[in-house]
Amino acid sequence: ANYSALKENVDVWYYRTDFCSTPGVLATTTQEKLAIGADVWNGANWTFEGVVSTEPNISHSAVFDGDFDSATDGSGDLAFCSVVVKSGTVTIDTDDNLLVENQVTVCGGNLIFDNSASLIQNSTSKTINSGNVTFKRNTTKIRRYDYTYWSSPVANQNLIAFSPVTRADKYYSWNHITQDWDFEPPSTTIMTPGNGYIIRAPDDFAIAGAGVVWEGSFFGVPNNGNVSAWVSGTTDTDPLLAKWNLIGNPYPSGLDLIKFKT
Repeated sequence: ANYSALKENVDVWYYRTDFCSTPGVLATTTQEKLAIGADVWNGANWTFEGVVSTEPNISHSAVFDGDFDSATDGSGDLAFCSVVVKSGTVTIDTDDNLLVENQVTVCGGNLIFDNSASLIQNSTSKTINSGNVTFKRNTTKIRRYDYTYWSSPVANQNLIAFSPVTRADKYYSWNHITQDWDFEPPSTTIMTPGNGYIIRAPDDFAIAGAGVVWEGSFFGVPNNGNVSAWVSGTTDTDPLLAKWNLIGNPYPSGLDLIKFKT
């Protein structure tokens, strides 16, 4: 068996699992709490119950209790049964993947996914994750009047928090009923998972020139589970009669385009 951990107040409460296949059982006695552990990154090494160990895999849970970088401290792509971030800054570098069988819990510190890094979860639960993570995504080179299409990979992402220097009247979504753009008040609009939005570049960008890359940062609990969205504006199966809609990837990873289309 292996173990996953969650933080309760200032204590770490450990849950016994059977290689991720059965629900956890809460340790009830002090002896059990001390005896049951998880693979812990302390900022320098992996340890298991205080003994230096190697990087865990998909059958082991990981607890991060110090700074970690997937490129310099890990093997690039990582795979764990569950992930708990207790302290420090855990960074999944560009193009690296974090594969997690079950939940991601951030109860302290920071979990950051750089541009093109992905979180992939095998669980289909929509409520399995807790705690906020940061997902960074870069545009191509843009100028002030350029728009970029966005969709949020996290829950409760506010528009103005995502792009605070964009002009307040330059946030839109597509209305699949009226077949026209709807203005989205940025200070009150929360991005709906699966919906697409267009946001103009920051208002301090140059109007002319080659343009620059802008880094957007999503911050919230990562989306997981099934997400439903209208693909077209009507239910008509004739592509000549169906209307348009703007949808987006609601997940903190890429999509399998072939599976999506089928």
